[in-house]
Amino acid sequence: MTAEMFVSLGHNSSAAVAVDGVVVAAYEQERFDRRKSSSAYPRDAIHACLHATDRRYFDAVYVSHWFDRFALEDSKYLDLTDLRIYSDKVVGLDPNLTHHDAHARSALAFARCHGVVGEATVVVMDGFGNRQECFSVYDAFNGRQPRLRHRTYGYDMSLGLMYQYATDFLGLKQNQDEYKLLGYESRILRYIVTEEAAQALRAHVWEAGQQHALQMIVSNRYPKDSEGHDGLINAAALKAAYYRWNHECRYWLKLLESFGLDVDNGPAVRAGIAFCAQSFLESATLRAIQEATQTPGPLVLTGGSFYNVKLNRVVARHFGVPTLCHPLAGDQGAAMGVSPTPPACNGLLLGHRELPPTTYSVPRGEWIKEVAEAVDAGHIVNVVRGAMEFGPRALCDTTTFALPTAENVSVINRLCERDDAMPFAPVMTQAAARHYLDNRDIELAGESLRYMITTCALRRRPLDRIKGIAHPDPLDDTLWTARPQITTDPELVSL
Repeated sequence: MTAEMFVSLGHNSSAAVAVDGVVVAAYEQERFDRRKSSSAYPRDAIHACLHATDRRYFDAVYVSHWFDRFALEDSKYLDLTDLRIYSDKVVGLDPNLTHHDAHARSALAFARCHGVVGEATVVVMDGFGNRQECFSVYDAFNGRQPRLRHRTYGYDMSLGLMYQYATDFLGLKQNQDEYKLLGYESRILRYIVTEEAAQALRAHVWEAGQQHALQMIVSNRYPKDSEGHDGLINAAALKAAYYRWNHECRYWLKLLESFGLDVDNGPAVRAGIAFCAQSFLESATLRAIQEATQTPGPLVLTGGSFYNVKLNRVVARHFGVPTLCHPLAGDQGAAMGVSPTPPACNGLLLGHRELPPTTYSVPRGEWIKEVAEAVDAGHIVNVVRGAMEFGPRALCDTTTFALPTAENVSVINRLCERDDAMPFAPVMTQAAARHYLDNRDIELAGESLRYMITTCALRRRPLDRIKGIAHPDPLDDTLWTARPQITTDPELVSL
């Protein structure tokens, strides 16, 4: 019997344990220190894995990171002494394996557990990895490890940083509030004089995204300065990229003003900049994948940029191929790809826990009837059951259930001190999904739909009773989408 530990450093720091090649426990550090996307050394997550598996020795501990240069022996992000208590073999990324390689290998292992076999194209896109890598495309063949086809380098080329800095431009929190831009962009027609003007604005930004993608394709060499700096990242180059994308946002602001948007109106600026950032992202991503692959096979998408659920559907529909979006698109699961044989991970309910005494508890066999009656009466119910979710999605083991009305969503957002930028996710049976959702989207998304990681078009304009899970397209009033979790869990199907 072999046991391995996987430790991810940086954003979404985490720990996971696999026994005989299968992940049996995994936790993110943010679950313990309550800091979203925590980058602290994941000591609490490691100890939770140890407690859940009752193990104290591992055949190997694999460590992933995204720093330009990194030494296991000298990092403020890593307690090597702590790790060596659990294993004589602590392995970091070697010179022949990058952060994006680890992402790709981890995602491909996950995809194979979910039915992606034979040939596939793996796309990794995030803020940046080692030596400023920001966009990588791989070919995968019949169970072998992915083979690099193309890689883009440069912080200034990074679409992940573009979206992150656009979030910052709006006064929102980087690496936390990016999802809000999808909500804001849907409101663009409230602030642009005509739909024709908004279409013309989108066409202008779309063309700029196309040109940026062509630059991404030729930026396939290490930046000259990637070796000539001290520290874990090239701070000077990162600062230059910040100013580059900040300048782009200022250009968009002037462009928006020329199309009639009131740049002194805060909500209007949020809608306009979000609309431009999303349009640029979609355009550049599609063109970059097309230029790098020509004719991609089934797609596997990973890296933090693919937490953008709208982008994932746009990619799948554009290329018309089955598209699995890795639900651990952030850095949580990247360490699994450091292993020569990345472990199987079929499902994300991996955080074993003992539920503490609560104000009101129901025997396991009776909760469905009580919750169903409460929800049907219009109440909002929090349910905690079973194992903790690994990754950012609430997959119904730690979930707020309510009827999917806009009013309920607004109440829940107020209770959680959030705004109403985005709708909630519908939990659906397979039959309900076929009834409500576009069947072509269901076909292309496949197993991604278990994890709330992509969107599907609604087959018809939503009635008021389901407006809380429906998201309008910014320019097409006939297109509404939802971010579903299609479940076969017997308890949830019964509920």
